[in-house]
Amino acid sequence: MDNRQNFISKLENVREVFQEIRDKDKRRLIIRQNDRSVFDKLTRSAENLIKKLKRNEFTVAVVGLEKAGKSTLINALLNLIVLPEYTERCTYTTTEIRSGTTSSAEVYFYAREKFDDNFKQMLKNIEYPEDTTFDELDAENLLRYWRTVKDSNAALFQQHNGTTIEDLKAILQEKDTFDYLLGKSPEILDINDSDDREKLYRYITGIDQYSGGHVERTAEPYAVEKVIIKSNELADMGNVIFYDVPGFDSPTELHKRQTEEMLKQADAIILVTNVGDRPNLTGTQLDMLQKGRDDDGVTLADKVFVFGNKLDMAGNARLAQDNSTALIHDAADKYAIAQRNRIVCGSAKAYLERQNKLSQDDVKRGLRNISATLDGWGISDGIADIKAKMQYYYEHDRFEILKKRAEKNISDVKTFLLGILSRYDSQDGEVEGGEQYLLQAKDALNNFAKRAVSVGRECCQQVAEELPFTALIRDNITEIFPSESADSVRLKNAENAGNAGEGYALSRVDAFLRSELNFAFQKNLITRTANATLAKEDEFYQRLTNELLDSLNAEENSPYRAELEESTKNLFKSLLIKNGEHCYFNPLIERYSGALIEATIKSPYASAERLQKLVGEDTQNDLQALAIYFRDDVAEDLQTEESLSAADRQKYFFAKILTHEDITFPNAEDNEIALRKFFDKYRDNLAAGFDFERLPFEVWSTLLAKLGVNVAESDLLARLEKALIQFVGVAAWSKISAAEKNRQLDNALIVYCSEWRAPTFTEYVKNLATKIRGVRTKDEMLTVLNEDIDILREFTLKALVRAMNLEGAFNSVMLKNIDLIRDSMSHSEDGKKIFNQWLKSNMRKIRVSDYLAIEESLDSFQKQKAIAESIRVTLGKLDN
Repeated sequence: MDNRQNFISKLENVREVFQEIRDKDKRRLIIRQNDRSVFDKLTRSAENLIKKLKRNEFTVAVVGLEKAGKSTLINALLNLIVLPEYTERCTYTTTEIRSGTTSSAEVYFYAREKFDDNFKQMLKNIEYPEDTTFDELDAENLLRYWRTVKDSNAALFQQHNGTTIEDLKAILQEKDTFDYLLGKSPEILDINDSDDREKLYRYITGIDQYSGGHVERTAEPYAVEKVIIKSNELADMGNVIFYDVPGFDSPTELHKRQTEEMLKQADAIILVTNVGDRPNLTGTQLDMLQKGRDDDGVTLADKVFVFGNKLDMAGNARLAQDNSTALIHDAADKYAIAQRNRIVCGSAKAYLERQNKLSQDDVKRGLRNISATLDGWGISDGIADIKAKMQYYYEHDRFEILKKRAEKNISDVKTFLLGILSRYDSQDGEVEGGEQYLLQAKDALNNFAKRAVSVGRECCQQVAEELPFTALIRDNITEIFPSESADSVRLKNAENAGNAGEGYALSRVDAFLRSELNFAFQKNLITRTANATLAKEDEFYQRLTNELLDSLNAEENSPYRAELEESTKNLFKSLLIKNGEHCYFNPLIERYSGALIEATIKSPYASAERLQKLVGEDTQNDLQALAIYFRDDVAEDLQTEESLSAADRQKYFFAKILTHEDITFPNAEDNEIALRKFFDKYRDNLAAGFDFERLPFEVWSTLLAKLGVNVAESDLLARLEKALIQFVGVAAWSKISAAEKNRQLDNALIVYCSEWRAPTFTEYVKNLATKIRGVRTKDEMLTVLNEDIDILREFTLKALVRAMNLEGAFNSVMLKNIDLIRDSMSHSEDGKKIFNQWLKSNMRKIRVSDYLAIEESLDSFQKQKAIAESIRVTLGKLDN
């Protein structure tokens, strides 16, 4: 007794100091958030042990396979029919039986959310393919699926048919029942009243009708979370609490979890087996009982009793004895799940028959005189024996179990509190109550690092999809490159600067005006795009800023929010100061736009300066490269069936700038006419049967036109005439096929084309220049200038924006900067110092309410000191 009181005192010390810590440490200055789960678990364990030690409560979990007779054994141990007994599966939820002042039952029902979770788990067990709910699914769809399972998955069908599937069907067919019961307040039933007792049995078993070998069930047990039965007839077992647990082999996942939990919590476990039919232990039983130890470190074998029930079903005395021996061997020797002296075989039903305690099943089916069978074999029903062994265990061994649990709890409490003190003692005397927030902030870095990557990807994906910089240029192209009017201020200034003397100095005015426009256009393009990229960059960093502040639990409505956001952005800048980049794309824009704007705007039309821009070594390459990016339905515009090559695209690009004309192949049609006329002249010489129309005139004429050949002006026809005379002069010419004749003529033309030197690109541009003339009037000057501006707009939208690829450059810079920020915070020593200093400087602004609460209460360090002192006092008491 004194020893037990000593444990009670120690555990009460634990409870008191934990309550003191809970009262004093509401701001979690010492017991941090991640300590709370351990703290609460130790508290619950201490409370439970105190109650058991003070009240001498003895919890017994009765477990086993379904239909092993667990409920019958409990009735026999209590010498009272309190639980329903049927030969069918009958226990659907854990039922608690304890002593009470009256004989009553308390039925507790599931909350709707918890029931829905259990229902979905049952669907998962049968591998139902759809994500559905209790309200959405109906029995017809369920059974339609189950019929397909019979053929497609025989093992699954065998496992759940008649069990889980029947339960689900019952639930779905009685939805109104659940609408009524789920979330309902506990129901109190009088078990001495026959109607209430029938109702209780339905809540436990679901059996509504039971006759003629047919069982009809309701779905009510699935709405029941637990049942507590209290009896005023348990005088001799007033401290015992029995738990009738669903069978080990229940297909319901919820039942398995309930059973595992009871194995851990119970002071004693009675494993009920059907020794009459199945004397050997099965895998399901062993899986549950060979898990080793419970949560308090107690070996399950130290608290297991085995009752081999239904011994009368062995058939004869010899088999009964053999089966008993087999069970004892399995349980004690082979699998070591129980001590030999805690294994009893008999029949709970035989005992109840002797006491004239009849269940509903007995009344309906009639007595079988089981007790007489055992008496004839000279075998006891075993109830007195198992009760005696449990009584001895309760009086002697049970305290050792509770002692182990108490010692484990006290040891765990010591370890926990010493760890708290060690962490507290490692702090210096300047603790002000905010260090835990600094630690939490540093712990939040991992979350921020992950979210930063996500923000980067989301922002970059948005930029790639929306193309904001391209859209900006497209939507504002006329404002970036405005047309010039006859009454503009810029033109007046050019005229004032260009006219020196009498007359209108057209070339000087044009040159001055174009120079001004060149500067303005480049400035417009650079300024608008630069502002857009910087605005998008700021938006990017704003999102990154919000992620960091959210990770640190910064208060959204803090008066310091704007200040914190600015400080966070400056933090990012300081982390990027060495290796980071800003989205200043001026050089990129200047590189690609400079040559184009200067060629179309600054260089006067039909001037040597413009020609030099197109053929000069410095700018020709830039313009040719830019032309490669040009994308438009050029082929259709040119009414050419073939798509243009890169070289043709460049010619189109340069022709537009130099002559304001689209590239064409004007010789193609003339070439075809000339070639047809030539061959028609020699039609008779080509011999009879020659297919004149099969000659590829159109292909020849287009090929020659692209090479710059005008058939009528070249020596091609003379060459063809010589070749033709040579061909038809051969005696064999008349004998070869028309296709061969065509092939030879085609080869002759190809040989000629291979010898023809097409003009170089520079020659092509210079040749274009010979076809243009300079402007002669003011109106013509403005017309040409506005045409140049239209060309600039077209090439900006169709080539320049692709060449610059501002979105791609922007995304590349931002992703690189995010990586630099994350790496600096996590790995770089300099970066970590910068971040830690920033945290210290801003933590009070980040957690305004928390710090205000600390400052308004007692000094936080003194609070921690008081809590730590309470912990030290408790540790001293626990050591005594």
